[in-house]
Parts: sequence; C-alpha cells; structure tokens
Amino acid sequence: MLLSNSDPIGLSVAFMLLILYAHESSSSTDGSMINCFKVERDALLQFKAGLFHDHLHEDQRLSSWMGSNCCFWEAVKCDNTTGHVISLDLHNPHPFIFDLFGHLSGRNNNASLGGEINPSLLALKHLVHLDLSGNNFNGIPIPQFMGSFQKLRYLNLSNAGFAGIIPPYLSNLTSLQVLDLSNNSFYGRLPQSLGSLLSLEELLLQRNEFTGTITEAHFQNLTRLRILDISSTALVFNVSANWVPPFQLESIRMRACPVGPTFPAWLRTQTTMVLLDLSRAGIVHTLPEWFWGILSNMLYLDLSHNGIEGKLPSSFEFASGKYRTSALPRPLVLIDLSSNRFEGTIPNYIQNIQWLDLSNNSFSGPLPLKINETMPELYMIDFSNNNINGSIPSTLCELHNLAMLFLSMNSLSGNIPDCWDHNLGLTTLDISFNHLSGLLPSSIFLLPKLESLSFSKNNLSGHIPSSIMKCKGLFHLDLGHNRLTGNIPTSLGKSITGLVTLILRSNNFVGNIPPQLSRLRLLGVLDLSNNHLSGTIPKSFGNFSSMKSIIKYKSTMRGLSEGMFLFMKGLNLWYNTMFPSISVMDLSKNDLHGDIPEEIWNLRQLHGLNLSGNHLTGEISDKIGSMSQLESLDLSRNELSGVIPSTLSKLNFLSVLNLSHNHLSGMIPMGGQLNTFIDPSIYTDNDDLCGFPLSKKCIDSETKEQGLKDEVDIEINDTIWFYFGIMSGLVVGSWTVWVVFLLKKSWKIAYLLFVDQISDALYVAFVMKFAPIKRCICSSR
Repeated sequence: MLLSNSDPIGLSVAFMLLILYAHESSSSTDGSMINCFKVERDALLQFKAGLFHDHLHEDQRLSSWMGSNCCFWEAVKCDNTTGHVISLDLHNPHPFIFDLFGHLSGRNNNASLGGEINPSLLALKHLVHLDLSGNNFNGIPIPQFMGSFQKLRYLNLSNAGFAGIIPPYLSNLTSLQVLDLSNNSFYGRLPQSLGSLLSLEELLLQRNEFTGTITEAHFQNLTRLRILDISSTALVFNVSANWVPPFQLESIRMRACPVGPTFPAWLRTQTTMVLLDLSRAGIVHTLPEWFWGILSNMLYLDLSHNGIEGKLPSSFEFASGKYRTSALPRPLVLIDLSSNRFEGTIPNYIQNIQWLDLSNNSFSGPLPLKINETMPELYMIDFSNNNINGSIPSTLCELHNLAMLFLSMNSLSGNIPDCWDHNLGLTTLDISFNHLSGLLPSSIFLLPKLESLSFSKNNLSGHIPSSIMKCKGLFHLDLGHNRLTGNIPTSLGKSITGLVTLILRSNNFVGNIPPQLSRLRLLGVLDLSNNHLSGTIPKSFGNFSSMKSIIKYKSTMRGLSEGMFLFMKGLNLWYNTMFPSISVMDLSKNDLHGDIPEEIWNLRQLHGLNLSGNHLTGEISDKIGSMSQLESLDLSRNELSGVIPSTLSKLNFLSVLNLSHNHLSGMIPMGGQLNTFIDPSIYTDNDDLCGFPLSKKCIDSETKEQGLKDEVDIEINDTIWFYFGIMSGLVVGSWTVWVVFLLKKSWKIAYLLFVDQISDALYVAFVMKFAPIKRCICSSR
C-alpha cells in the first residue's frame, strides 16, 4: 500500500516501524545475540589447559573463560555475523617501558603467560588476529601449526620468549599483513620464503640473533611493505648498487646493524620515509648530497653514534609535527646526529624541528642568533661537547616550548642572559664546562617546572639568589667549580624537599653548614667540598633517609638521562643513569672542627665519605663497620686520634682508604678488604701507628710471634720424639718376626703396608709442624 504525503498518521506509523526494524537489525549484529561454535570453544579450553601463569593468582584474561559462549570471554573476539572466533589477543596487558625514542628499556612480567601452545587452535579456521606478545614461553620454537592459519592477517609473537630459526612454513600465511617477531631469541638466516608474503605491510624482526645476508630475493614480492625493523641483529644487506626496491617504506629501523661503512644507496628511492634510524650502524663516510632531498616527509631521523663526517646544509626542511602516521606513535619531529664527526656551523634553519641533538661532534662557531624564528617549535636542544663559542643568545628565552637545553662542554663565554621567566616549561638546563661569567640569573629560579640545573665549571660569581626557594620541583643542582660566595641558603633544605643531588664544591661559600639540609630525605649526593665552611658537622646529617636505606625515586630525572660527574675515590668519575643508587657525602677541604657525629656512622647506604682536609678531632667510631656499602673513605689531614677500629675490616666493598696525616695510634687492623691495602702512604704521618703495611713493627705483635715460635718448637719436638720411638720399636721388633715373614708371605705383606702408613703419617706431621716455623722466620726477616 502506498502512503500519500497527505496521510501524516500513516507516515508516522511507517517511520516508527522503520526505527524498530533498524534497532532490531543492529541488535542482531552487535555481538549480543551471537554464539560461538562448540568446536572453537573446546579448542580454546584445551589451549587454556596448556598455559600457566607466572604468579599465584589465575590470570585475569583467562579467568573469564567459562560458560558456553566464548564470544564473551576476555581476549576473544567473534565475527558479529558468523559467530566464528576471529581474534585472540593474549598480549601482556602491563605496559612495556620505552624511552622517549621508542627503545625498549624494560617490561613488567607480572602478567606473563607460559607453557604449551596447544595445536587445538587449528580449529580456529577463521582467525585473522593472534597476539601472544609480552609473555614468556621459555625458549620454545614457533609451533608448526601456526603456518596453517590461511586467513591470519596479524601475528605478534614479540617479546614472548620464543627461540629457534624462522620456520619456512610461515610463508604459508599469504594473507599476513603484520609479522612481529621482535625481542626474542631467534637465530640463523632469514628464509627467502618470507618474500612470499605478498600482503605483508609490517615486518618487525629487531633484537634477535639473526645472522647472514638479506638479498633482493627476500623482498622481490613485498610490494606492500611499509615498515621494516631489523635493529640489533647481525643481518647484512647484500643488494646491488642500483637496486630499486619494489616497495616504498615509511619507517626503516636498522639501529645497531652492520650497515656501513657507506650510506645505503637504495635509500635514495625511498621518498616517502617518515622515520629513519641508522644509529650505531658503522657508517663512517660523508652523507651523499641526495640524502638531504628525501627528508620532506621525515619526522624522525637518527644517525647517532656513527663516524659520519662533513658539514650540514645551512637549512633543510622536515615534515610538520601535526602529520600522523602509524610508523611513529608520538607526534615528534626529531633529528639525532649526536656522536659523529660533523663539523662546521650549526644550521640556521630546520623547519618544524622539535628535538635537535647535535652533541658530541666538532661543530664550531656561534649559536644561531635567530633560533626563535627559524626553529620556533624546539622542545629539546642538545649541543653539548662541541666547539661552539660566543655568547648565549637571549633569543633562546623566546622558545616557549623549550623543555630541555644542553650546552655543556663548549667554549661559550659572557654572561648568562636573565630572561628565562618566559620559558615556563623548562625542566632541564645544563651549561656546565664553559667560560661563562657574571651572576646567576635570578629568572632561572622562578621556573615552576625546573628539575635539573647544572652550571658547574664556569666563572660565575655572586650569591645564590633567594628566589631559588620557588624551585620546589628541583632534584638536581650542580653549581660546583665557580666563584660563588656567601652562605649556603637554608631555603635549600626548607623548600626544595625533592633534591637528590646538591653539588656546591670548589666555590667560596662561608659560614656554617645549614642543618636544614638534613630535611632533604631523598638527598643521595651532597658535595660541599673545597669551600670556606666552618663550624661543626651537623648531627642531623645522620638523618638523610636515602643514605640510610634504599628509597624509590619517583622523579623522571629526564635532565640526567646520560649521567653525571661525581668526585669519588679521589677521581672525577662519570656515573650513568643509575646514579640515584650512588650515595656520596663530601665535606672535604673546609674549616670544619669538632668530632665526627656518631650519627654519621648510621648512613649504611653511603658509598663514598670524604671528610679530609678539615680540623676534625676525636676518634673513629666502631660503628663504621655497619656502613656496609662504603667503597671510598677519606679521613686524611685531620686531627683524629685513637686506634683504627677493627670493624673497618667488615667493609667488603671498600676500595679506597686514606687515614694519613692524623694522630692515630696502635696496631693497624687486618682482615677482609684491609688486607688489600698495601700502600703505606694511606697511613703515613700517624706517629704512633704501627703494623703492616708500615715499616714500624708493633712490640706486642713481635712478642706474640716469638711466643708462637717457641710453642711450635716444643710441639714439634714432642711429636718427632713420639714417632721416633715408634719407628725404633718397629725396627727392633722387625728382627724378631723376620724369620716368620720368610715362612708366611701374607704376614709379610700386611706388615710392610703398616710400616708404609706410619711413614706417611710421620712425613705429613713433620711438614705440617715445620710450616709455621718457616712463616715465623720469614716474617721476622
């Protein structure tokens, strides 16, 4: 029946029926009405039976695998129309830990599955998605039945504890679009049959033990390939110089692969690249001229840690950070050319760049003056360890997105501009190891997000500004090796409670050490050495929590991602990113007096303690033996008295010791690590000290040695006469029974064995008893 436009009631009824039909249709296809097939449910249950969980409680993903409808089970997805299982996603739900560059730095195993992968999964004939990543299957090979999933488009076995060779039967997965085998223990050569995966778009093989070559035959049919990652393998490309790949890659990662020494010529054809990582690839020649012409779509370029030479063009263009691609999960425009041999001036113009790392090269000349106009989007700048000279331009303060700035180890001079209050997002500033002068800019200490500040090894003067109390998020402060004066602000301990490292060494600070510093419960590195500080060591310094026990750090510590210098063991040592586990207190070369507080010896997590070059008095406490982590101890050039406590021998990690130039007395204790200290200079200028390794002998020890010799002589004489009597009796008795031996051969054999045993016993006793005499005689010479 046709409805006319003049029949509003009929139209309304028809419209209602249409809505009802649409609702019923959607209900029937939203998955709520479908049921899985029994054969597929049984297959999943058999698969579950072969798995186990690393921890006590049942895995949450498998706990829902009950009931008749497997389409409602966790990690299982069914087709809304047919009801067949099409996806099985049992990846470790705990997130992997990556650094900002996408490199794996760890993962949480709390949800790892393991055990057997049951071939019952073959019943899932419509499976298109299989993800077992992040689990631990303890070195098993890829099951052969996995080559039978004809419809599989996504296979992810990454970081799951698989091992063995890549089986050729994977080439049967002709519908496969994504193959991720990364972070396992696969080895051997790549089968050329991988080139049969005609639909493959992503091939991820990084961090395995593959060897051999990759030839053109591996790729001849992979026309759809977009993403390739063979990082951290030993695979070598063996292709002709004029090879034109059948694909156009968006992402190429060959980090830590033997790519060099020349730059791969075939990359010239890859004009759609968004990401290129050839870091640590052994490239030592200059970059070809054509290289700078293929960067128009580039968002991520990492050529760091090679030996690349030459100069950079004065300007080049990158893609906009607003561009989105699956090849790069974070919208970040990055260039990392660090640790090469580039020279010349820093480019004046790199459009759209956000992350620029040119550190550890030979760049020279001034910093770009109009960097705020030519590279306004910069978030991170690292120009450290080059030959850059001139002053720091104030235009850096106009980079409103800037969060991290590293200019250390250059030849910069002049004053630090005082304009940083515009950089409200700045978290890290490192301009150490330069020739900068003038006052500390007060605007630096007004930044609310500042976490790490390093101004060491310059010629800065003046006081620490009072505005420092506003840097409540600061965890690293290094102002060492300057010409700063005045008192150490008490606000450091009152306001900046998250401080982890405080280095003020080699300045001209005066006054007492503020006891408020002991409120810094996270403080692990305290270096106030080589100043003009006076007074006593605060007793409250025994309350530093992180020096007493291990504390977990919540700070990201982005500003110290590569480490820091610490003066320890008499040397300026470089500590890597694990520096929060290093705990050091250095108050040396000041004018401190009084006793060493007993509370100091409670700092059981302290690795280095240096109180040398002061006027400290009193004795070294026996409690020092409880400082079990101590590696370096320097108490030299003080006025300490008394004996060296024997508990010092309990410090098993002690490798540096200096107690010289004090008033210590008595015998130097021995045992444990103390036996390894054979240099007498560490005890020198203690007039009443004696014993090894000093040439001065202790009287008591000589008397004990002589007593030991006499005691050994008496014992040996008694033993020798005892065995001599036995042997004499044997000789006399032997004549008595000799005739019997002539008549009874078995008696003769038994007797000779007995004599042989007695002779051996006498020899052993003689050697063992005379050995102490030899040691005593040698030690007395």
